Amino acid sequence: MRTFTLRNFLTAAGLCMAVMMSGITPTYAIDTLGLFELEKNANAVDESTTGEDWSTVNAGTYSGPAIARTGLVPDPAPQSIFTTGGSKDVSDVSQWRFTDGSVPDKDNITNAYAAAYIDPAHNNHLIFYFGLDRSSNDGDAQLGFWFFKDKVAPKSGGTFNGVHQVGDLLILVNVTQGGAVGNIEVLKWVGTGGDIKGGTLQRLAGGPGTSVAQCGDSGLPSNHTYCASFNSSDQTAPWGYTPKSGSPGTFPPISFFEGGIDVTETLGTDVCFSAFMAETRSSQSETAQLKDFVLHSFQTCKISVSKSCSVTRLTTSQDNTSKFYLATYTATVKNEGSGSLPTGSVITIVDDVGTPGDTSDDQTKSQTLASPLAVNGTVSFTDTFFTDDNPPVNTVTAKTVFGSTTIVADPASVKCSPLQLNPKLVITKDCSTVLDVVNGQVVVKVNYSGYACVQGDVPLKVTITDAPKNGADSSSLPSQVLVQPTTDNCVSTGVVPYSGSYTPSQANGGITDPSTAQFSDTVTAIGTNPALQEDQKATITATCPLCN
Repeated sequence: MRTFTLRNFLTAAGLCMAVMMSGITPTYAIDTLGLFELEKNANAVDESTTGEDWSTVNAGTYSGPAIARTGLVPDPAPQSIFTTGGSKDVSDVSQWRFTDGSVPDKDNITNAYAAAYIDPAHNNHLIFYFGLDRSSNDGDAQLGFWFFKDKVAPKSGGTFNGVHQVGDLLILVNVTQGGAVGNIEVLKWVGTGGDIKGGTLQRLAGGPGTSVAQCGDSGLPSNHTYCASFNSSDQTAPWGYTPKSGSPGTFPPISFFEGGIDVTETLGTDVCFSAFMAETRSSQSETAQLKDFVLHSFQTCKISVSKSCSVTRLTTSQDNTSKFYLATYTATVKNEGSGSLPTGSVITIVDDVGTPGDTSDDQTKSQTLASPLAVNGTVSFTDTFFTDDNPPVNTVTAKTVFGSTTIVADPASVKCSPLQLNPKLVITKDCSTVLDVVNGQVVVKVNYSGYACVQGDVPLKVTITDAPKNGADSSSLPSQVLVQPTTDNCVSTGVVPYSGSYTPSQANGGITDPSTAQFSDTVTAIGTNPALQEDQKATITATCPLCN
């Protein structure tokens, strides 16, 4: 008998697409990857296989390698039962309805679970493992497992949030009364143009008349990329479980089900999912009425955001702000999930511009993806903000939205690189003495002049004062003059000129000999800027003889 695999059932176009997107031809079996045990029980005790099992991945304290997991999702009767009408796999989620009620025991799910892994040994393919247990093993079983891109979830009133999106994955499993997997069918939601009745679904692999893909079956080809199986004998349940018939805590034969599929090999890189649903159906037909379901979030996509920031310059009057500094930042959002973020996804960042307690000045920036963002692909946002801190602590948050799905990154905070300030203030002074007549008396008058010059890279408000050693200063000197740093070495820019005079009461040291008498005073320039922790100060003392 000829044995078929997933690749045998792809159409020519689908085959080309799968080859282009996955990049490799599988040469492995999904149940022998060593990531997870598919050996018809839920306990990690089988020494013939390696990897995790449901007893470990469903544990509340789990911290293993699974990139997504539902954990154990109980479904106590009579909750979450599909109602008749549009609740079919070929119908959109918006047409599904549910209520509380009863279904045949063989269709009653007691628990469901799913886990996702990245397989580094096979080109980082995304692998899904899924399973459920049911209350009764009477009769055959028709099971379905949906992986939704949208955040599908039940809501009050018996309807669902979310809708089908192209690329939603459905695995249908039909099991005979004896517990053998009759066939597995892998389908993709396409909305229109599919080959299943109604056109909403496209068969990718398997289906009626195809070979069995039962996990652990030695007759399977070496390169099968999906499989499923029921327990064939009593197995200990690693969680609370009571069957309709049998001992509590034990799965009777054909009560525990598990399976796995290489999602990347099936769908290519379009493998970003948000929700998982296990379901039972009334028959093997894809258009059959759905019965029971368990629905849970299942986030395989992940983004991160990183941040760089630096204070680039002091502000000027042209900036029209009272802040001292201009800072520049770049926020980079990275796709760290298992597959590409789809076209149309909206990536948004919110930057707090260094004011974590104030949202009124936050900067929000968005970009809509014109093409899928591959795994490890990035999108960057760059902008500036004004701040009084050097440096500020800058925090950014990020999210991605597609459909009703929102993926949020952990916030990123960074202390910006500070602006290295190099303020400098210098001062010069000349002086000369003259004789003057004041109130009929001949007195000595000292005239002085010079300039303060702002050097470095910080504008300063300059105030100049004079302090004669002996005598009274009657000068009116510059005060609070805002000066930008010189651009020509104090030739004409950055300069604050000053001049004044004072009448000394005596010469230095009280000397009265005109030939040696001298007069001294000190001029001080103070430069201030709110951005500086300390004022800049420059002083100069000039001594003028009475007789030159």
